[in-house]
Amino acid sequence: MAKAKKLPSGNWRVQATAHGQTKSFTGPDRKMVEIEAAQWQAGITDTPNELTLDKAYDRYIESKSKVLSPATIRKYKTMRRTYFQDLMLYRVDKIKSEMIQRSVNEIAAEHSPKTVRNIYGLLTAVLSVYRPQFRPNISLPQKVKPEIYVPTKSEVKAVLEAAKGTGYYTAILLGACCGMRAGEICALDSDDIHDGKIHVKKSLVCGEDGQWRTKPPKSFSGDRNIEMPETVKNALQGIQGKIVPYNPHSLSVGFRRILKKNNLPLFRFHDLRHFYVSELFDMGLPEKYIIAQVGHSSASITKAVYDHINSERQSEYALDIAKRFSDF
Repeated sequence: MAKAKKLPSGNWRVQATAHGQTKSFTGPDRKMVEIEAAQWQAGITDTPNELTLDKAYDRYIESKSKVLSPATIRKYKTMRRTYFQDLMLYRVDKIKSEMIQRSVNEIAAEHSPKTVRNIYGLLTAVLSVYRPQFRPNISLPQKVKPEIYVPTKSEVKAVLEAAKGTGYYTAILLGACCGMRAGEICALDSDDIHDGKIHVKKSLVCGEDGQWRTKPPKSFSGDRNIEMPETVKNALQGIQGKIVPYNPHSLSVGFRRILKKNNLPLFRFHDLRHFYVSELFDMGLPEKYIIAQVGHSSASITKAVYDHINSERQSEYALDIAKRFSDF
């Protein structure tokens, strides 16, 4: 992208060359001028101020298609088709805060605060590129502390017992005793297992075309080695090639079917990771080690599970304290 230079007048100017000609772009906002010049070089005739919001969304999503996961791009496209539809045909430079607020209020009436923030976050990302000087003044719904479900040991044992003799048994064991994600389990094969450890280096994800593909982890922390308990070693012994014959969707559906059939509490397959984290904390292992084992990109997710465990044990701690000082 050609860089803008500041003129004595205070405006910014870019001289761009393309299509056998040179053209100047001038304006008060540096980033807007640079975007306008870059779009002209790319053969896009609309200037940022002529762009409608739907076109801005499309261009933004296309620009991210090579750097974000297929699942994220698919989610962005769904948001683009579903939300802020009353604003899509407006020019980007004509959109006002009150227009956005009305749409946000409608979305908030049907979705959780977290979902609303995600939807609004994509809109602001688009606007930051195509109208960087615009700072919408929007009131968003208050954040709600997410409810975290941590299955008990008896619940995990019960679902494992119910899954014995099926392919789901091994998957559940890997989730509960190794803290692996569903996509990681479904991508796992025997070549990833060495010297009592599982090398997690890929995940099975669904592309925009609905096809499942193996991809590397989304973050550096996702690539990790997990120590296998003896139970897991025994379950995997002799398996060659793919460890489980499922994709993440069919695994989640099958897991829920087992819970329902056996009248067990209905929790997500992903909650088995919460159980794993809770067990490691209960063992007194260092937080950094636990974060590395589960492949969390930050301590905040691990801490959320830890805080949930602590809150559930408040009454136990109170009794312990009462007993400790009962002799005084």
